[in-house]
Amino acid sequence: MCETSVQRWNVFFEHCLFRGQYQQVWTWMHYILKTPPLSPSRKTFYLFFQAVFFLDSTKPPPFRVIRKYIESMKRHDVAFGDEILQVLVEGYNRMDAKDEARQVKELYLSARVGQGVLVNPEACNEQLATLVAAGEDDKAERELKRMLSSGFAPTPKTLDAFAEHIRNSDALLHWESALNVTASRSAWSSVLRNSAEENTAGATLAAYRTMLERRHVPSPSDIFSVLEALCNNRVSPPTDDEIHRAVKLFDEYVSITSSDATRNPQDDFPSYDILLRTICNSRKSTLYSVAVRLLEEMRRLGIVEDRQGSQSLDDGLIRFAPNASAAYKVYKLLYKSQDGAPSLDATGFETVLGIFLTVHPNHESLTPIYLEIVSDMQHAGYPSTPAVYTRLLRILRNVLPSPEEDLIARGALASSIVQVHNAISIDATLAPDTTLWNALMDAYQHALCFSEAFRVWEMLFVSQRFDPASVDVVLGACARGGFGARAKDTVVRLHKLGYPFDQQNWTSWVACLCGLGQLEEATNVLCVAMVQEAEQGKDVRPTKGIAEVILKAAAEKGELEEIRGRIHASIPDLKVDEIAVGDSAS
Repeated sequence: MCETSVQRWNVFFEHCLFRGQYQQVWTWMHYILKTPPLSPSRKTFYLFFQAVFFLDSTKPPPFRVIRKYIESMKRHDVAFGDEILQVLVEGYNRMDAKDEARQVKELYLSARVGQGVLVNPEACNEQLATLVAAGEDDKAERELKRMLSSGFAPTPKTLDAFAEHIRNSDALLHWESALNVTASRSAWSSVLRNSAEENTAGATLAAYRTMLERRHVPSPSDIFSVLEALCNNRVSPPTDDEIHRAVKLFDEYVSITSSDATRNPQDDFPSYDILLRTICNSRKSTLYSVAVRLLEEMRRLGIVEDRQGSQSLDDGLIRFAPNASAAYKVYKLLYKSQDGAPSLDATGFETVLGIFLTVHPNHESLTPIYLEIVSDMQHAGYPSTPAVYTRLLRILRNVLPSPEEDLIARGALASSIVQVHNAISIDATLAPDTTLWNALMDAYQHALCFSEAFRVWEMLFVSQRFDPASVDVVLGACARGGFGARAKDTVVRLHKLGYPFDQQNWTSWVACLCGLGQLEEATNVLCVAMVQEAEQGKDVRPTKGIAEVILKAAAEKGELEEIRGRIHASIPDLKVDEIAVGDSAS
């Protein structure tokens, strides 16, 4: 049986022993012995004999059964090690079968003498490696001396077996000397892997340096183990210097292996991936150029990442970029795979768009880039959604707190909004919803582009696609721009249409009138119109919040007490005398 197969059976038997499934071990051992070319190892018999003594807790296994399997060990040329003898003797003694214990010891020792002590190289390797794995190096050295005296000749495979359990270069060098065998590249690879898993960056790096000094050419998995130890398996994040060291080591590795005709650059993807993610997580601007250089190198070498990996790298590098233009350069490197197909799906595109909005919100550079990515999304076969444009418009709505104070900035903002409006108009894949039109109208009015805002409103009104939020936005635009006549005309037209104002619409209407300086009419709306609405059973009522809007406007005009008295007389339950506002103007 090949080494891999026997190891799998051994693992299975260990699992069965742990779970108490002793009958399974018994059954499958029969199968192994009767199915050439399957051939059990010494460890297989060691596990099997352990199970045999647990099959029946009331009586020990018959001696003839044990003898039968000892004879099987002979037939399969399995070395007679002490550990199996110990299991057999202790098993019988534990069950108070002293005679059987004596008999099995005599039988086993005679069989071992006839075979010759531990002359099976694979068995020797296995036994010694087991001791090394258990940390019993002293015992392993004693066993090694005994084996050497019996004719055992260590080979590189012996050291390979040891290396599976060694975590630093000093230990490997020690066993290299003890066995008088030169460690192979695979042995060093095992040490690197084990050291990285133990979170020992210093030991991993030392092993790697020694491996290079021995003239071994590192494999992709070797350099990955080193980078993983330096970048990932740490209590604290790596410093800038440590990241630069990791990148330098990788560059050296690329230089060493570049002349290897059998090298497949794709195998280095895990190393590029770990370096890029480490750099992104560091958030250090001094490392950004390094990340871009690695990314460009991946593209030049034709290294392909899976879609999920690409989206994840997109996210990290775009967030890491110092500005929108740099982020867009990274996006262009990543958004298509080597065969030209998009590496992002619809969710991936929307995630990237969201990152640009939250991390790089400067509208002058953001807007054209954002719309280019939307175009890429459409060309990739994913129709744009209203939400894609709505999110951008809401960012533009908030980008300039006081557009009245900066004409140049206001002009640039208006230009950005027009770009979005044009994109919406020519997007054949888009079915704009009312929320999108509201966002466009609101962005226009914020930039003081009232004519454009009112055109959007008229389109919504004529098509009767407006909603309560649309009404709030247009009334706010009227107040801000001083369009009193338009505001009243809008309300009249809505009433003629039979549109019922909700609570927020009434609040917006009162705020609009106050903004236009029409306190008398605003007070009438609160004290008369809204009271009538409430009396008719509609879900509308005067509130302290609306009264406070009026009182604040009244205070600015020096009419606070007069207006407060009128409201109190009409709606005493509001208790407007409890509403604190600023002092009256003198």
